[in-house]
Amino acid sequence: MNGETRTMRSVYLFSCVLLGLADSEYMVSLTQPFGSFQSPHFPATYPDDTCHRWEIRVPDGFRVQLDFSHFDLEPSDLCQCDYVRVEAGGRALDEGGASILGIFCGSESLDPESVPGPETLSTPGNVVSIVFSSDFSNPQNFSGFQAHYSAIDVDECAEGVDEDVACDHLCHNYVGGFYCSCRHGYLLHPDKRTCTVECSDLVFSERVGSLSSPNFPSPYPKRTECSYIIRVAPGLKLRLHFDDMFDVEDHPEALCPYDYLKIRAAPKEFGPFCGGQSPGVIQTDTNVVIILFHSDHSGENVGWRMTYTSEGSPCASPVHPTNVTVSPLQLEYSAGDRVRVSCSPGSMIIKGGERVDGDFEMLCQEDGTWDTALPVCQSKNEFGCGPNNLSVNTAPGVELPSCVPACGRPSRPLAVQVKRIVGGRAAEPGNFPWQVLLSVEDTSRVPSERWFGSGALLSDTWILTAAHVVRSRRRDAQVVPVAPEHIKVVAGAVDVRDKQASAVLSVSQVLVHPDFRPSDFDNDIALLKLSVKVELNHDVQPVCLPSPPQDDATSPPPHSLGVVAGWGVSHPDVTSDLLQFVRLPVVPQDECRASYAARTGSYNVSDNMFCAGFYEGGRDTCLGDSGGAFVAENPVTRQWAVYGLVSWAGPEECGSRRVYGVYTRVNKYLTWIQQHLLVFL
Repeated sequence: MNGETRTMRSVYLFSCVLLGLADSEYMVSLTQPFGSFQSPHFPATYPDDTCHRWEIRVPDGFRVQLDFSHFDLEPSDLCQCDYVRVEAGGRALDEGGASILGIFCGSESLDPESVPGPETLSTPGNVVSIVFSSDFSNPQNFSGFQAHYSAIDVDECAEGVDEDVACDHLCHNYVGGFYCSCRHGYLLHPDKRTCTVECSDLVFSERVGSLSSPNFPSPYPKRTECSYIIRVAPGLKLRLHFDDMFDVEDHPEALCPYDYLKIRAAPKEFGPFCGGQSPGVIQTDTNVVIILFHSDHSGENVGWRMTYTSEGSPCASPVHPTNVTVSPLQLEYSAGDRVRVSCSPGSMIIKGGERVDGDFEMLCQEDGTWDTALPVCQSKNEFGCGPNNLSVNTAPGVELPSCVPACGRPSRPLAVQVKRIVGGRAAEPGNFPWQVLLSVEDTSRVPSERWFGSGALLSDTWILTAAHVVRSRRRDAQVVPVAPEHIKVVAGAVDVRDKQASAVLSVSQVLVHPDFRPSDFDNDIALLKLSVKVELNHDVQPVCLPSPPQDDATSPPPHSLGVVAGWGVSHPDVTSDLLQFVRLPVVPQDECRASYAARTGSYNVSDNMFCAGFYEGGRDTCLGDSGGAFVAENPVTRQWAVYGLVSWAGPEECGSRRVYGVYTRVNKYLTWIQQHLLVFL
């Protein structure tokens, strides 16, 4: 092409652009979800000196798919003569510099490299422009092109979107758009993309504990504002110890502009901390520390973890007479330590002129003094039973009453626990005086079978347990109780290896609830009558029955805490020689049923049952032995009552995620229980 031709070509291209933008007859707008268009006069020869533009616009959330069913244009080097240009965006974008997706010319037979391929052409957005331009000549009578378009839904979840608008957890595509959601336990941020957690105003009041950023050691959530408050007793001083693993998003030129950790220990403030350098050990001069953690909208850092301790002035060992026992006996005690004061046999604790039920506890205070004076021990011959106690004869013909605590009053009360103890905590003598171990041997089967369970002492004669513990294990659905002589009861045990500290008892009668169904464990409750009354003492005492249900009130109420104890004899992987206990929350009935409805198989969670445990699972939910008591303390009377019996769980391995323990709801059976025994409520 000579210089004159190149000049004419440049002038023509400039004129084509002006015509395409200025004269509406060269512009066609296509807004239907599908359609077709072609070069002028198609299938006849297209005219010279022509510039046409088609603007295709489909709804948001869609992209344009373009196919050329026929393409026959004059070939030229770099398509300088006649061409079809495909642009992302419309006329307005073209004025500011359109994104060109392709320029095509030639024909399949003459110039196959320059024509559109057989594959469809997909545009990145919902608007595309197609410009057709011809120069001053068409020497071989080329016929032009025919094209088809359609609106194709964009799957933003599969193809991804910009990081600023991508879903943090779960993405759900629908025709024309998408939306985000979060995994259970997270909250969707107002930006509708980010998943955060609720971690504000979390309070820790134990003297020793640990806490971490959410999800540690996995990446912490974005757009999160956490505040942790550690508040121990006045006079104690908190000491914080951060793990070496510390990973909080930082900036090389600015001090923690993105994510940060701050510590307020009035009147001091530590931080902000970020990056990979751990704050290490921080000694404070206060009993209250506030830890603030902030994360922005980006980053995949794992966060931090810390433990804390508290220290106070020591207390001297209490001076006590020979008929008084102090346990544990040490030279000195730290603030928050408790000692148990008990009397020698035949004596009882007197404080302020009144008898004290069970053992007596003293607390070492932060200033190095005990919270109360040491009580005295007085002979039972000199002091009668109080209104909150039972009077039982020690032997036939003996008129002198032996005073023992009323139901639900442990001789050693449980320490207040505000945090979950993963894996359980070892019990001490007197914590669960109603807990009994059941050893069952069914010799009616060949070969004979032996298994273990637990129960709760309701009086000196009766034990409450689950029906499936004392049912003979048959292949059919028939309910046949194990013979009484094949059941042994161990009372007063904490360490099953200590034979001298426990009493082994026999059973004279087994009462299985008449409506017990082995197929789904509905009405899973039974009573055992002891052959001989058990001697009630500090380590062997009955538990209370719950109050009758009031109207439609749920008992126990959802989210309330109860305590389950056991040796893990129903779960070999967590068996312990020492009695363990753990606090578990009651699960709302709807969540309980939904967790089992989502599993393979048929599971019936009836109104006679309730669930307890943690959503994330854990070994602590495996502690309870079959038939063991789920107990809770009445905050007014300070007496403990049995609200549930360990019944069943499944189908996954005990401790799996969202596998709650299922318990028999005891207050549904109060009438049946009281028909067989008399207990003091």
